Amino acid sequence: MYHIFKKNVIFIKSLSSISIKVLSAALSMILLVLLAKIMNEREFGLYTTAIAFITILSMPISMGLSTLIVRNTAYHYEKKEFSSIKALWVWCFYVIIIPVVLLVLIACGLLISNDSQLISSSVNYLTIACLFLALFMGLTDISASAIKGLGYVILGQIPSLIMRPLLLALFLFTFYISVITVSAREAILLHVLASLCALVSVNCFIINKVDKNILRVKEKHFQSALWRKSVLPLTMASGLQLLNSQLDIVMVGYFTNLENVAYYKAASSISMLVVFGLHAMQPIISQKIAVLFAKREINGILSLNLTGVAISSLVSVPLVLIILFQGDMVLTYLFGESYTKAYLALNILSIGQLVNSIFGFGVSILIMINKEGKTLISLIAATILNILGNVILIPIFGIEGAAISTAITTISLSLFIWYFIYKYFFKKHR
Repeated sequence: MYHIFKKNVIFIKSLSSISIKVLSAALSMILLVLLAKIMNEREFGLYTTAIAFITILSMPISMGLSTLIVRNTAYHYEKKEFSSIKALWVWCFYVIIIPVVLLVLIACGLLISNDSQLISSSVNYLTIACLFLALFMGLTDISASAIKGLGYVILGQIPSLIMRPLLLALFLFTFYISVITVSAREAILLHVLASLCALVSVNCFIINKVDKNILRVKEKHFQSALWRKSVLPLTMASGLQLLNSQLDIVMVGYFTNLENVAYYKAASSISMLVVFGLHAMQPIISQKIAVLFAKREINGILSLNLTGVAISSLVSVPLVLIILFQGDMVLTYLFGESYTKAYLALNILSIGQLVNSIFGFGVSILIMINKEGKTLISLIAATILNILGNVILIPIFGIEGAAISTAITTISLSLFIWYFIYKYFFKKHR
């Protein structure tokens, strides 16, 4: 009966998390449609490229701390080690100060030297906006990770997945109904404002809802050496994951043009809906994996992965069928007739994501069982493969080449990850 209850709790939380992801995916799609309506294809491509760089820039801010906070907070909270939790949060706060200050100084330096002849003023202002957006997004992710680690996994997703895109959509909709065109720089500035609001909201929640036992701790149990050892592979793993997710967009812009970036972004965004069920459950699954590993319940971890895959397949399979048979109509309806040029790339990306969803939560399992090094090895191999694939295929096949490279890389990464999981679980513990 207890095991049935646990499964029901996971299922209910997963449904809640999926609901948030559904709303987030809907908001993201609305954002893309609004941007496509109030921007020409070149500005939309420039905005997409800028967001890709912002995503990469946000990596030095979080520095892999997000995963470290979720994992270690969940582990120590299960064991009632409140001093370790507070020490971890304080340590992470001081670690993050350095990149924050550096980014602010860079932004101020660019602002002061805005008469520089090295770069145009428009690029200068766009760069400043990108730096501040990366800063606010990174700080929001760090703060939300503390909430997730304490078990507020659903609430911890709201600032980044709901509040920020919702506010941005409202801002853009105001321009849309006013029939006002927006440049890439103006869209980034609106994104900065929405991100600042999300950052304020998540920190208000921490101040009011954090467990008072953590706040009352006088003596903090620092494990700086252990955390530094964990942060480096986590930082590199997070950076490589970000790089792999944005590399195709950047390289399409480099080898082709901004219009093709817009087409490819449309295809990539729709294909990601295939794995949104998997991503929706990932915060829940990751926290549960950390708890199960603390209890050394290896079979429970594998069973949890299978349950997650089964639930996510209810979403991924029907979506892929719709994309394969009606993808051109979807592109036309959402973005316009010119975006049907991305139909083949959309099919390729969707098939790759479907295979990826079948493998489940391999990356989360390796990280939560303290095998960051194995995750890093897998990501390095996948990144090299992705770079080579893009360099070879994009000049020949254009956006279809980027789609092929991304699909191959995604599937290969899953194979690498599960090879290490098999070695750890089945050879060491069986």
